[in-house]
Amino acid sequence: MTASLLGHDVAHRIELDVGKAVIDKAPTKGEGLERLQEMKDYVREVVAAEYTAERAKAGTVGKAAIERISNNAVQQTFEVFEDEAEL
Repeated sequence: MTASLLGHDVAHRIELDVGKAVIDKAPTKGEGLERLQEMKDYVREVVAAEYTAERAKAGTVGKAAIERISNNAVQQTFEVFEDEAEL
């Protein structure tokens, strides 16, 4: 699995988990959509950085590392965007 595919998957997961709440909480739908896109872009960047670091350290990225990277990316995204991610 490549970093970009994993990043897309995690970003989609965030959209499904909190996307509606982010959009509903924003002053306008357009602002909510922009904020959601920022969250998705951020999570893709986190995944790419962690994936690259794992690959450099271990040479390969196994299933356990993929799960850890995914969970870390979601957690970091919710911490950075905590006001938008509150349900």
